[in-house]
Amino acid sequence: MITMKIQYQLFFALISILVLVLMQTPKAVGSVGICYGRTAFGLPSPAQVLSQILIPNKITKVRLYDTDSEVLRLLDGRGIEVMIGIDKRNLQLLAGYDADATQGWLETNVFAHINKEQIKYIVVGNEIFQEYEVLFLNSVIRKLNEALKRLDLADKIKLSSTLSTYDLLVVSSSSTFSPAVLTPMLYEFLRFLRETRAPLMVTVNPVLSSITPKPSTIEDFDRILDFFVAALKGVQFEDISLLVTETGWPTSGGFDAGTGIASTYNKVIIQRSLSGESTLKPGVLSEVFLRSIYDENLKGDEQYDKLLNPLL
Repeated sequence: MITMKIQYQLFFALISILVLVLMQTPKAVGSVGICYGRTAFGLPSPAQVLSQILIPNKITKVRLYDTDSEVLRLLDGRGIEVMIGIDKRNLQLLAGYDADATQGWLETNVFAHINKEQIKYIVVGNEIFQEYEVLFLNSVIRKLNEALKRLDLADKIKLSSTLSTYDLLVVSSSSTFSPAVLTPMLYEFLRFLRETRAPLMVTVNPVLSSITPKPSTIEDFDRILDFFVAALKGVQFEDISLLVTETGWPTSGGFDAGTGIASTYNKVIIQRSLSGESTLKPGVLSEVFLRSIYDENLKGDEQYDKLLNPLL
């Protein structure tokens, strides 16, 4: 891991750029959202985030990292599509639930607070494939899917989990999943994605990447995507698409940082998402979420500056 303060910035003109790119991309297949992480102190309230950031900037897609009821209630009925995260600390508990209890958990912790139609994805654990909680992933994700089937939501809400570049092994530009990840649990997880036509969720932060040379370049976004595509092909799951749940570029705090390259990076990533481009496999990229709304100053060696920045 890179031990430095990583700061991210997205200017208020994001929406103008997005509209411009949409106009220039008549066959757009992807979309762009924003991450709403809250690992920090001194944060604005969720109500402030909604009224002073999301609504004024016309943000229509948001990634949440948990099921905080206050945040879900505020987003309810706002026309914002939501990706909800289930914290890894809940996985062992959920693994012990039966079908009725799993459905009850979803209804109590999620659907009681926000319109079901607003939820597109549920992320079951974030970058857990080299952590203890991965032992519970497949059990939990299948139980959640059965609960969604009972509620007639399995075709509307897709379940997946995230991998990062630390889960890949790249040798001489050839990519596979790392030995620590390439286990029967991964194969079972990928079979589930294929069965449910859900995307593999990946984190693509070039400056923090463990598999691209330094200094980082904007082209590393495509390289990392292609490494994931090659890894999927190597285990014969090349039909699974990718969804980038988190990406960004530092504006200060490191050798590769800068406001100019960060601005250019955001523009390029929006274009990549809208076109679904990947140099190795066109159409592989379904959606991208840019990180982050504001500085998550309790992230330790991964600290982020606000993308949309009127409050702090």
